[in-house]
Amino acid sequence: MYFTDVTFLVFFLPVCLATCYLVPGRVKKPAIALFSLLLYGFMDPVYLPVLLNVAIFNFLFGFLICRFGRDRRLRRGLYLAALSVDGLVFFFFYLVTASYNRIQETVSASGQARTFGVPIGLVFLLMSCVSYLVDVYQRKAPFLRNFWDYLTYLFFFPKLFAGPVCEYHAFRSQLKAPNFSVCAAADGIELFVFGFSKKMLLADNIGQLRMVVFAQNIDAMPLLTGWLGAFAVLFEIYFDATGYIDMARGLGKLLGFSLPINYHAPFSAVSVSDFFRRYQITVIHWMKRYLCSLSPGREKGWKIFRIWIASVAFALFVGGSKNAFFSAFYFFVILAFEELFLKKMLISWPKLFRIWLTVLLVMFGFLFYALDSVSDIFPYLLSMLGVGVRFADGNTLYLLSGYWAVILLCMLFGSGIVGRYWKKLCHRYAGVTAVVQPLLLLLLFGVSLAFSVSDSTGGFLCIHG
Repeated sequence: MYFTDVTFLVFFLPVCLATCYLVPGRVKKPAIALFSLLLYGFMDPVYLPVLLNVAIFNFLFGFLICRFGRDRRLRRGLYLAALSVDGLVFFFFYLVTASYNRIQETVSASGQARTFGVPIGLVFLLMSCVSYLVDVYQRKAPFLRNFWDYLTYLFFFPKLFAGPVCEYHAFRSQLKAPNFSVCAAADGIELFVFGFSKKMLLADNIGQLRMVVFAQNIDAMPLLTGWLGAFAVLFEIYFDATGYIDMARGLGKLLGFSLPINYHAPFSAVSVSDFFRRYQITVIHWMKRYLCSLSPGREKGWKIFRIWIASVAFALFVGGSKNAFFSAFYFFVILAFEELFLKKMLISWPKLFRIWLTVLLVMFGFLFYALDSVSDIFPYLLSMLGVGVRFADGNTLYLLSGYWAVILLCMLFGSGIVGRYWKKLCHRYAGVTAVVQPLLLLLLFGVSLAFSVSDSTGGFLCIHG
């Protein structure tokens, strides 16, 4: 039951909101925590006990770290033990079970191998647990004595399944008094509807183009068809992720919490490093704050080492497949090259050229991740270069005639042009937009809901375990 499912939109969300708004203030956070657990139990009931045990374990160790605050050696031992267990849980599900599944699929001739999945939201829960332990250990924020507050922080359903990542010291202040107000609710509805529209109208439709292109024979794929598929991947991942984050932030506001921004005009970036400062902001900041800070040196060698750590961690974050690691290595090479040689040189290049170059480099990295296997990467690149294939064929023209509108919309909304002009119109014609905007939101929600009802693929490309 994802956020785009009719069951969630028509049944779960209205009941959740009505309950959380009607119950007394002291019961609101327990109600949010219970609804979050209920939703997780509906989506992945087998692994709910696993996540609850991980949460209780970290809660107890957070208490012990504070309880033995004067004994530095014991306190540090407890801290390292808790982080080690969290790391073991992560590597067990992302590496051990993945290896076991591959072995089972290889030895099973019938194709009925018994495999194990990764719990939905595990990576985001563990990132929250690590943030909680580190901030408590470093005394950046106190231990949470109220267990319901703790469960709300970890299992808050808008952020649990695909982010954004909320660091404990920043989120804790909101646990004291969630902001249930008319203005916050109005902002939440607007964010949710825009995110819902991005997902259903842009990401899913451009995703259909991507699936059609990927279903073709890569070795004989025309040059223009290959480029259409690559741009479809870029826009699908972007609108899938940003649409989900907008929905998550909108739901957060409806429930009294302000979740952090996770994307800031990444297609306006002038370098790949600038792109990743604007893309998955909370994940990158978490890696810098809790992972890369383990290497304290400021020399270029240490910087390259931190980029390597972040690249490997990001590959695991997006699923840990061979393609994910290939894509991570590709971005590592580019980021290291920028850091070592191009940092000062890029400033002298025309800005528009730098933006287009960045988009192309990022597009290739996303393409490597989205292809079915690593062996498809080089044949696909040869097709994009036109080696031994035609420029276009009848199928290419058919795809262009069928998808030109959604491609144009993705380019306009992805570049931020529509958003900038909409803000100017809202500022200049405040009276008119006050009437038009609710009608526009209602129209977008109705059309998106119609697509949601007819679409059986309710999942998200960027939801990871």
